Amino acid sequence: GPPSEAFANAQRLYSEQQYRQAAVQFQRVIDGETRDFPAKVQEAQFFLGKTLYHLRYYQAALAVFDEISLAGPFHNFYNETLQWLVQLATQLPDTAGITEKIGRYPLSQLDQFDQASASGGGERVSASAGAQRNAFDQLLYLMGRYKYDQQDYETALELFGRVRSSSPRYADALFYTGVTSVQLRRASPAINAFRSIIQGIDNGSIQSEDEDRYRALAWISLGRLYYTAARRVG
Repeated sequence: GPPSEAFANAQRLYSEQQYRQAAVQFQRVIDGETRDFPAKVQEAQFFLGKTLYHLRYYQAALAVFDEISLAGPFHNFYNETLQWLVQLATQLPDTAGITEKIGRYPLSQLDQFDQASASGGGERVSASAGAQRNAFDQLLYLMGRYKYDQQDYETALELFGRVRSSSPRYADALFYTGVTSVQLRRASPAINAFRSIIQGIDNGSIQSEDEDRYRALAWISLGRLYYTAARRVG
């Protein structure tokens, strides 16, 4: 059926970037005031999340996208929500629980996300191709973190290994490559990962906002590995 006047007005306001007014109208549709069909209610919910994101109400946007991801494939905008969860991860701390929400998506969604980013399908969160690729690296890292938390270490290693060396998340992925290798009792790959962090930060090939922290963590991790190896030999 045709959308209600409130829904059409909300879409117009959104396209005009009048996000505050649009959010009010989308909320009316979600609350059932307009008697729109369920498909339009789902669309209004998705657009409300995007509207809140544009308003920089990131926690509120996360709550909306959380509901959509919980609904799973039964929600018409389940797939499209993934890229907004990934983008929110760049705005919110790790304690926001975004990793768990992204973990609700199957691994098959990774390649679909990459293809959609490359083709520019749907509304782009970030305009440049580089930003889209960074978003994919972010997704690989977050999915790897989820698999690590679930103790699926082999899958986690594979995901961390796909993060590009030019990515802002490379230091994170490399560190967790080392940590995951330790969990699997693979000393040599762990040592290589921690050494690569130290060398990369020192020579400038690895860029990170937490360079001092990662350098210190890598040295500590190496010390523990060498100490453990020495005890075994002794």
